[in-house]
Amino acid sequence: MPKDSELSTSHGEIKMEVTGKVFFIDLDSTNGTRIDDVDLVAHDPYQLTLGKPIKVEVGAGEYEFIFEQKS
Repeated sequence: MPKDSELSTSHGEIKMEVTGKVFFIDLDSTNGTRIDDVDLVAHDPYQLTLGKPIKVEVGAGEYEFIFEQKS
């Protein structure tokens, strides 16, 4: 991620369960996280959809990711 004064050093993390489900977890960041127009609650895992674009807003930046599972 590029340098951004509104982006916390430990802003969030992405975790994958053994089931293959992928989650983003906001680590109580100062300015919060927004995914697909949903404001995330700190420490509440938000399930990411595999194979489709996901809009992530953190700090002053807006990013788009696509998470895919290898077969």
